[in-house]
Amino acid sequence: MPPQLPENRRTFDARRLALLKDGAPLVNTARGSPVDTAALTEHLLTGRLHAVLDVTEPDVPPPNRPRCEDPGRGQQRPHRDVTFLQPRPTRPYRPRRAPMPAARPRLLYVTDLAYEARGRRYCDEDILLTSRLRARFDLALCHPLDAAALMDGFDAVVVRNSGPVLGHQQAYEAFRTRALATGARVYNPLTGKADMAGKQYLLDLSAAGLPVIPTVGRAEDLRLLPAAERYVVKPVLGADSLGLRIVPAGQVAALAGGQVLIQPCVDFVHEVSFYFVDDDFQYALYAPDPERRWELKPYAATAADLEFARRFIDWNDLGHGIQRVDACRTRDGGLLLVELEDLNPYLSLEALPEEARDAFVSAFTASLSRFVHGALSPA
Repeated sequence: MPPQLPENRRTFDARRLALLKDGAPLVNTARGSPVDTAALTEHLLTGRLHAVLDVTEPDVPPPNRPRCEDPGRGQQRPHRDVTFLQPRPTRPYRPRRAPMPAARPRLLYVTDLAYEARGRRYCDEDILLTSRLRARFDLALCHPLDAAALMDGFDAVVVRNSGPVLGHQQAYEAFRTRALATGARVYNPLTGKADMAGKQYLLDLSAAGLPVIPTVGRAEDLRLLPAAERYVVKPVLGADSLGLRIVPAGQVAALAGGQVLIQPCVDFVHEVSFYFVDDDFQYALYAPDPERRWELKPYAATAADLEFARRFIDWNDLGHGIQRVDACRTRDGGLLLVELEDLNPYLSLEALPEEARDAFVSAFTASLSRFVHGALSPA
């Protein structure tokens, strides 16, 4: 035992005594101050610890302090060799249970499994992902109408599929407002500049001269678009081609204004999508037939393709999360951005071979684990 110095007072306090194994002996042949006598007495009375003490603090315990003086519990005599033998407890002693494993991170997965989208089965994808995530997280699926009420009970929230956004816009906005106000950890983070903030970014990127399908939002800006026989008109807030219309040039001016974007109909070879987890490229898929754009096949991305895609990932500066860069291959071989999906991108995992699908799920799980453990670690 340590000498009686101020810095050694109650070295063996309640916290340290609780760390000793059941049945462990404590021997003190020094002074009484290094041991918290009251805390030790509690352990002796329950039979969890044994002790051999030369002295206690104070030297003579006060009359109201529990003592271990009866023959079954040992003897206590100030300034003499005092042995606390294995006590005879007043109630049956039950060894402590083995320590519980560290609590696993709690993940709230917000999805609308009933959401229907043309050519896409979000529910199948969410069921697959959550079945795999359960190996690492304590996970609960949550309808978007309940997200704001339940989010405080979880370490992180994942918002998946377009249902929470398009099908329950008011509830999603309430969730988003609360998450931003409370600093809740949401995956993807709510700071994205692309689709999660609407499609204004297409106007900004187009005006900045980046390789984007030329886009305007006002009738007076139609002159900035290249001449075309047909134009695409789509809502500023939208996904899965909902609300998208293709109209002849003569009708486009009447539709301009309000919450729509206008683009020329581009004669492209095919559409291709590049999928990222955090800043790491995972895989690419393309639709060989422009008329059957939901029928996707694996695509071998070139270095030039990835340089194009990373340009927009870097621009968004999201830090972590899943992003999908959608582009079209023009007749001259170049790529133009169609959209950058940074909120709830459909992953088309069913189009991947099993090995590639497993690799993506592993990357997603690892990213979520880093994100949540970062959220649990002290700043």
